[in-house]
Amino acid sequence: YAYDMVDYKDMESGVLSMGRTTGYTGSILAPMIHRDRISQTGVVEPERLGADIPLFEELLDSYAQRDIIIRESSR
Repeated sequence: YAYDMVDYKDMESGVLSMGRTTGYTGSILAPMIHRDRISQTGVVEPERLGADIPLFEELLDSYAQRDIIIRESSR
């Protein structure tokens, strides 16, 4: 599978794409850690998070709620 993300500056809020795709990721994952949805400690590789399918789907849904679209394809 391949996942592609193309994002742009939010013209209404002025939030740059870099802030949206990195900062929003932190704001999505922090509550997951607080709710023990992510229980690993220390540095957690993105690949490990992606291997947890329900967590990954929750992450993708959270991105979509913020108008960050990630497209899946198989190659």
